[in-house]
Amino acid sequence: MFSAGLALDDAGLKDNAEACASMDMIVAAGGGERDIKVDSLIVDEALKRNDRDVLLNEKLTTELRPTLFLAQLSNLMAGNISIVHKVTGSSRTFMGEEAAGISAIETAYHRIKAGQSTHSLVGGAFVAERADILLLVEGIQAHATGEWHPLWSRSNENGGGMIMGSVGAFLVLEQREYAEARGAHIYATIDGVEGDRGRATRAGSKSA
Repeated sequence: MFSAGLALDDAGLKDNAEACASMDMIVAAGGGERDIKVDSLIVDEALKRNDRDVLLNEKLTTELRPTLFLAQLSNLMAGNISIVHKVTGSSRTFMGEEAAGISAIETAYHRIKAGQSTHSLVGGAFVAERADILLLVEGIQAHATGEWHPLWSRSNENGGGMIMGSVGAFLVLEQREYAEARGAHIYATIDGVEGDRGRATRAGSKSA
């Protein structure tokens, strides 16, 4: 929420009610509300079976409440931004981490390029303190363990993995004609959007 406000303020649009009312918004964030009982059930059952991909699909289709996905963080964050910052144009959300953020920016870029949007607030957030995030990372033994070590000094002896951190980042993307007409300070232009998060291999979760 705070970083979205900073982006609007830096773009000179925070107090421009007319521009915010017509501004499109694209938000990416991780999952939201968790059903801890279902999480625990899946973990317990996984200890007894080797077909864990089949097990996961079974439990996700039979155990989750139908209303669970109404409380996803990307939806909640987009709603809060609309209320607090009065950004009330079209709204789109993506659920996930790195790839979702890339998709959010790519979608805004292509909408503006196609003439479907003149200005968009786009960005996302990652909250590392959530128990489900810690469980997911620990599930593939990707947490760094023991004392803190700089990234380049981590090894298998101390987990060799990640030290999570929370972050939020937003941009205001505009059609050039729209930005120039209002006298906006243009930091950069975008020619395309790409990411290095490729399709996972069958052997593991690393990018291809």
